Amino acid sequence: MTDEMRAPSYSLLYDEVSRISAGFVPAWLTLAVADALAGRRPVVRHPLGWLCLPVLRLPGYGVCVHVWAPWAVPERPTTSLVHCHSWDLRSIVVAGGLRNHLPRVLRAGPPSHRVFEIRSLGYDDEIRMTGDLVCCRPGTVETYRAGQVYTVPAGQFHMTEVLGPDTTTTVVLARNLPGRVDLSLGPLSISSHRVRRRLCSMAEGARAAREVGRLLGREPGERTRPDR
Repeated sequence: MTDEMRAPSYSLLYDEVSRISAGFVPAWLTLAVADALAGRRPVVRHPLGWLCLPVLRLPGYGVCVHVWAPWAVPERPTTSLVHCHSWDLRSIVVAGGLRNHLPRVLRAGPPSHRVFEIRSLGYDDEIRMTGDLVCCRPGTVETYRAGQVYTVPAGQFHMTEVLGPDTTTTVVLARNLPGRVDLSLGPLSISSHRVRRRLCSMAEGARAAREVGRLLGREPGERTRPDR
């Protein structure tokens, strides 16, 4: 197996994602954008409102690109925007800006939400109601702009809000933690159900990829050597 074919380690991805703020564009990211532009890689309409370009899926960790574009009509979750991951998140803002809301989720007080478990298989999300009722109140709000990195540990409830009308793009590095489950807060009145994630059309996917390439400083079709 050649060096170019060998899957990057988590530590290498951590380093390369961190360097994107300084204008470094890894070869694996350039390839993913080119594949999406050519229709070889699907772009997913994430139920939490962004377009998701899957980049790398490796055992225990991976990378994807999130795009909030003013021309893309966002999906709406059947539960709410408040959620927590089963994995540690490290995200660099490539363009635009966002607010990361960290609400207080309390077991005391009058319940306002039910906790739902999210179990995903492919493009299908099984959303299972639990008996866990909580009170969700406003908490800390963090603001991040282009070039900044933010982290959210597994199990931390949060909600993302984009700033301004321009496209916001982030590159997200995830590391799975065994035994954790993705969670979402939803209304007390709904029960378990299943949701299928929709794919962008080829034209929409190409448009998103073109925008990501432009924001990264790599025009679509530009040839690059592997960045090692």
